[in-house]
Amino acid sequence: MNVLLVAPLWIAATIVIVMIGILSPNAADAKTITSNSYQCEARYDTYRSLGEAKFVEKYRNTSIVNSCLKMYKDPNWYFSGKNKIDKYHDQIKAIENAKIKQPHVEIIKKQIAGNGKYLISYKICAQNQHIPQPTVLISSKSEQFLAVSYKSVSSNACKTFQAQIKSQSSMEIDVKYVQSIKDPALKSIRIVNLERV
Repeated sequence: MNVLLVAPLWIAATIVIVMIGILSPNAADAKTITSNSYQCEARYDTYRSLGEAKFVEKYRNTSIVNSCLKMYKDPNWYFSGKNKIDKYHDQIKAIENAKIKQPHVEIIKKQIAGNGKYLISYKICAQNQHIPQPTVLISSKSEQFLAVSYKSVSSNACKTFQAQIKSQSSMEIDVKYVQSIKDPALKSIRIVNLERV
């Protein structure tokens, strides 16, 4: 084989090996992370379920807990199945947040107002979060609209509102809380400002 061709390849390989050693802050850390990678992958679901503090508490007596935490916090760390675990836990978190933040809405009174209309009184109770613009969907078989108020509801408090709706019967009137009037499913529904009624 020609020595002139082999020498540049040997020099290039040596440079790559030296650069890897220089760029790697701690070669021992890289080996530890690689050797613990499988164990950390197996514990990733537990980490997402428990959260960092409880995960550290549970595995405090294991030697790999710090290596795993480094991997979990590295945005470039990936293994087959990680996206599925992340999606699952993100969905659970979204459901839990929706349950926590969902205000309670209750119809207090329905009375005939004349001309095929009912005057309804309903209350909105904010569970644990302030509602700056309480909005509900009021519906019957004859009519539906979004009732918006600019009188906010304080955290852990209730406020009563009134609105009129066309209806043949008080039994068909329903009131549901709406998170946002910007929801595309509600785009075609009329909006009523309760302060102007």
